[in-house]
Amino acid sequence: MSEARKKIVLRNGRVFDPVQGWRGEVRDIYIADGRISEPFRDPDEVIDTGLRAVMAGGIEPCCHLGTPWASLWRAGAGFSPIDRIGEIYARMGYVHVHQPLMTLLTAGAVRYAMSRIPFVDTSAWVSLDLRDLGTTVRAQRKAEFVESARALLELTGGIGVFLPFPHLKHRQRHYAQKNISAKTLFQFISSLTDADIVPIALWALPGVLDNDRDSLCLFHLSCAGAALGSEGDFERACALLAVGGSVDLGLSTGMPCMAVTAAERCSPGDLSVDMGMGAPIRFGHFDPSFNREMCRNGWRLLCLWEERWHLSLSPAGIGGCEPDAFPQAVSWLLEGHGRPAMVEEGLGGRVFGLYEVASLTRAEPARCLGLADRGHLEIGARADVSVYEVAAGMQTRDLSRAMGNCWCLIKDGVVVRDKGAFTGLKPPRRFRSKMVETRGADPRQSEVALNASLRCEHLKYAAGLDGATEVT
Repeated sequence: MSEARKKIVLRNGRVFDPVQGWRGEVRDIYIADGRISEPFRDPDEVIDTGLRAVMAGGIEPCCHLGTPWASLWRAGAGFSPIDRIGEIYARMGYVHVHQPLMTLLTAGAVRYAMSRIPFVDTSAWVSLDLRDLGTTVRAQRKAEFVESARALLELTGGIGVFLPFPHLKHRQRHYAQKNISAKTLFQFISSLTDADIVPIALWALPGVLDNDRDSLCLFHLSCAGAALGSEGDFERACALLAVGGSVDLGLSTGMPCMAVTAAERCSPGDLSVDMGMGAPIRFGHFDPSFNREMCRNGWRLLCLWEERWHLSLSPAGIGGCEPDAFPQAVSWLLEGHGRPAMVEEGLGGRVFGLYEVASLTRAEPARCLGLADRGHLEIGARADVSVYEVAAGMQTRDLSRAMGNCWCLIKDGVVVRDKGAFTGLKPPRRFRSKMVETRGADPRQSEVALNASLRCEHLKYAAGLDGATEVT
């Protein structure tokens, strides 16, 4: 019998699942054929959790681990190699990692890099480049725009579409007539109704919150921590969440991390790569002292969190790739003593519970990525379960250790960690894609695919990946 098909019972867990409104009630979780199951009487394995905290497997909504050239920069800067990142996520009880930035040109490299991350499933959004699609926007050719987006999804295996810049500004003056304002773009997007395309993800770069709030509600704002540089930005982010906007937020832990941004200018020592977007992609260190207000505002936003908000937390930090410090950040949410001044200043004494943590790191990331079978423990969901040795009265240091080294992790019905140690079993890994039906010609013959800089032969790098592909 394969490990993924074993019948397992997790007994006596304090279960936290916002999707079902479970706030720590003692329950048994049944697993069969890699899914959460109805109760049964003949388990192959019984794991007694001893009243430990149980929740669905964690989901990372925004990392840049698969961004081309990131591995080169990581190696030179002394950060954890990408093949160790999966182990870090598994220790944290995570089962899925999402890369927001992938273009048609870089899809093969992104999928190759993501295939090297052990233990976790992966996915990515494919970028919409307005330099390629600007004509369809200006001419209000909605059907053509949708078919181009569908072609990109089919050609790259993206789980959704991503818009780095909500405008088009050519550098050359004689191309000024081809520019597209954010207002024009938002009006165009608001008229789209194709459920495979909308909502579109939008990179929350500095200044994006200056746009119309109702228009921003049409998007999911990715990596919003990087857009909170002023009091006005903070107030606009709160207002957006209050009216139903969808946001994922990277938090600063006060430590330098790797940051991925888009900027016209780069600092000495940064690596900048033109990926065919509105500005070069910049890899560099993020120093929290550079913009203390931006760091503090992320924690302030959490202080005002309400259960109705569509807010996710990203372990990778503000625009970065380093999840190592996230258990420390979670411990600061769960325990009010020992917080750094910047964190306490932002949270204002508020203490969160595991129910809120499950919403921020499980239920909401699954919702914004469209992973209907993840982020919760309903019958039929994937058997992704994480168990933590967390108890009332634990100090920050012990909480950080517990959240960074889960007591048990089950992914797709395979027991990856048990009693605080890896079992040596390898769960199945997939690059999850969205199945779309292109209504026109072969997507390889679409206008966007035949662009001179984005020819489909550039995707050959994707051949021969060792990770499976799953269509959702």
